[in-house]
Amino acid sequence: MPTLTMFTVCNSIGDLNPQPGVSIPTLNGPQAVLRPLFIPSSFSFGISAGVIGIDLTKPNSIRFVITNPDKKIIQDSGESGFPALPEGDSLPIEYQGFMLTLDIRNLVIEKEGIYVFELYVNGVSAGTREIPIFAAKRQ
Repeated sequence: MPTLTMFTVCNSIGDLNPQPGVSIPTLNGPQAVLRPLFIPSSFSFGISAGVIGIDLTKPNSIRFVITNPDKKIIQDSGESGFPALPEGDSLPIEYQGFMLTLDIRNLVIEKEGIYVFELYVNGVSAGTREIPIFAAKRQ
């Protein structure tokens, strides 16, 4: 069964390129609470998530959804598939998994409150995280 084991929101996702052909995602400015300058507004941020409990020798799919405090879906990635690995992993299936990063651009935030972030793997919820989103205090 897929299980969300790690989840972080951040200001943005970057890429570190230590050598040609190698790209390592970087989390810039990890946050516990998202703080756009104004609400309502369009807000951009990054997400990193880790999931285990997936048989990587078979094709899998993911879907990411964000729900606002009124329980209305405001972001839905749709279902995206990824192919099976050509070689099996030596880990037991319950520990096989993946890390992903998402760059959310210009998400419409209409009100302050607790937003629910949910990741689905193969149509099954791997887990949710509640992330507070409140306007930044202006000085």
